[in-house]
Amino acid sequence: MLNGTLYVCGAAAGQNAFYSLDLAASGADWQTLPVWPGAPAGRTALATQNDGVEDALYLTAQTDGAISLYRYATRQGGWTRWVCWHAASRT
Repeated sequence: MLNGTLYVCGAAAGQNAFYSLDLAASGADWQTLPVWPGAPAGRTALATQNDGVEDALYLTAQTDGAISLYRYATRQGGWTRWVCWHAASRT
């Protein structure tokens, strides 16, 4: 939750999904937000943090042996991929 808004992300039916719900607004509905770039994530974790400039959301997304870290700027409404780690080969 960030500034009274609940954010939920994950993957369903083979597609990434990202939603928000303003808990302060009476009768508010879930809003569909732009999803992060990349393949549908098998596992996700979402956290909030102020980076010294603004409050932002940080997402880790695991896909096919890689884990990526993304930042969602709530003011601009866009994603930036920060880093991607690839799992070592198991051969």
